[in-house]
Amino acid sequence: MKLSKESEYCLIALKYLANQGQDAILQTGQVADATGVPKPFLARIFVKLARQNVLQSHRGKQRGYQLGLPVEQITIKAILEAIEGADVFQRCVFWSGRCSDDNPCILHEYWQKRIRSEVVDVLENLTLKQFIDTK
Repeated sequence: MKLSKESEYCLIALKYLANQGQDAILQTGQVADATGVPKPFLARIFVKLARQNVLQSHRGKQRGYQLGLPVEQITIKAILEAIEGADVFQRCVFWSGRCSDDNPCILHEYWQKRIRSEVVDVLENLTLKQFIDTK
């Protein structure tokens, strides 16, 4: 369950967007310029987040993106699943690509029974608001 650079960029951009206020509608270029996240990367990230209703996409005169929910209702778990895929928490933290529930590694039992549920619980209860307030 290694997270990608895309997830890091996503959290940077969401932090910036959230700090602009719930009603702020910003274009991808504005967020990219303010955060240093490459615009093409950010465009793909925002599309993924909009598909999962983390962001709301606006077209027309006032085009851009805004938060799809209040920051207190967006969890870090939902954000990571939107970017990395729904199976992100099924992946092993010990050996990339070689381990799964069907093909377990030697430490998989500990990941599956103890560590995974704790990680999921923490990220399911960590909201974007809490993340912003502590960073």
